[in-house]
Amino acid sequence: MPAKEELPSTLQRSPKKAQETWSATHDAAVEQYGEGERAHRTAFSSLKHSFEKVGDHWEPKEDGK
Repeated sequence: MPAKEELPSTLQRSPKKAQETWSATHDAAVEQYGEGERAHRTAFSSLKHSFEKVGDHWEPKEDGK
């Protein structure tokens, strides 16, 4: 299933760039590992490099962190 169809609710309330980062990584992980928890964990790991969870959504990390 394409990532855009299963976008987590926290990402639905987040900037488009965060959604695109998660979706692209998730789709690549599904190709490599198959559908499931591992693809989700991989996508969130990638997202955490440039975004941080604030409340119920993700925001870009500030430079210098």
